[in-house]
Amino acid sequence: MVLPVNDGLPNVVSGHVDHRPVDDLTKDWSSGFSACRSGSTFEAVRQQAERERGQMESLTSGTLAGTGSFRCERCGYVVTLAATDELPACPGCSGSSFVRASLFAGGRFHRRAGEALTPEERAELIAAAREEITAPGEYLAYEDAGRPRVVALDKEWTRVGRSLAADVRFDDPTVSRRHALIVRQPDGVRVLDDRSLNGVFVNGERVEWRALVDGDEIVVGRYRLQYLHLTAEALAAGASAPRAADATG
Repeated sequence: MVLPVNDGLPNVVSGHVDHRPVDDLTKDWSSGFSACRSGSTFEAVRQQAERERGQMESLTSGTLAGTGSFRCERCGYVVTLAATDELPACPGCSGSSFVRASLFAGGRFHRRAGEALTPEERAELIAAAREEITAPGEYLAYEDAGRPRVVALDKEWTRVGRSLAADVRFDDPTVSRRHALIVRQPDGVRVLDDRSLNGVFVNGERVEWRALVDGDEIVVGRYRLQYLHLTAEALAAGASAPRAADATG
């Protein structure tokens, strides 16, 4: 008995026998499998794009964005929030639009922030703070509700942060509970980053610690603190300056 080269292959669903050559049937099965696999890949890519689109959704200041890090769309400043914190205005440029920051997209603390105060405004703040100081020593000065506030550094350790135990407290989500330490020692005054999330900056540079000199600017979250070191001679010179001007006038 002579057997046919191909007696056909049955369709497992309909029972119909397909009498096409086996090679053609194999090609059809391969094409169907590839199409199925491509469809799965396409769906995975689509779902990933949807996730990324959701992560890149623009959020505005005042929004309860949830726990995570958020990058300013204008300057790149990254703030880290707890679940109940609202997005603040950007500490670097006062912008109001943020996107959720990726932990893998560049440096987490990358910062291209512009100065919040102009040189003239900063000079006015420091001058107003110096006028309030009557005793030699080290001080922090910063703007609070449009007015200068001066804090004397009269302890060996001064804690700056959001905690109720902080000596200089800022109730703001850009400030960590334990953000920075100001340390007074016989050889000088230093600022230390107390394991904060958003970092400590001195004169625009992020530091782990830095020795301070009169006129340095310390950035803690959205707050800019001016470090002032006034000697008795400087106070005396400042007090005599108006009288000298009056005498010459």
